[in-house]
Amino acid sequence: MQAQTRIQIGNEIWLTEQAALDEYPLEKLILEKLISAKVIRAMAHSTSRLLAEKDMQVVAPKLDRAQWQDLGRSSINLTDAAQKYQMSAGTLRSLARKGYVTIVEDRGWQVLVNEGDVAFAAALAKIIRLSPGKSLFPRNYRPPSSGHTSSS
Repeated sequence: MQAQTRIQIGNEIWLTEQAALDEYPLEKLILEKLISAKVIRAMAHSTSRLLAEKDMQVVAPKLDRAQWQDLGRSSINLTDAAQKYQMSAGTLRSLARKGYVTIVEDRGWQVLVNEGDVAFAAALAKIIRLSPGKSLFPRNYRPPSSGHTSSS
């Protein structure tokens, strides 16, 4: 007998966590961050955690890396990225140093990063309403690898 992946509670449909990961383009650590930031509602239910399907339907498409796939093949310097994505260069430099944004090339005086990673970080920051001093990514998060090419 197959386990139930959706449960209706009141007027709301809830998904098992595994069903949410299978059906939506979110990485497990990012899903955990969204739950802890209370962007996606979760509740314990028997042997699994349930997630509000409505929340998943709204949030997951905004963080689908496929929309930045082409950007993931190019690089951008931190100053340009800060302006384009409305994040401080210092924050982006910190994200790159910690491995949350892939460094494509470090020229010392200029650091080029994966633009797809920056676009994803900016979208996540907006969705979780990142406040100063708070962590954007879980400590052990690393972006999925993609083909990067350096642009000069």
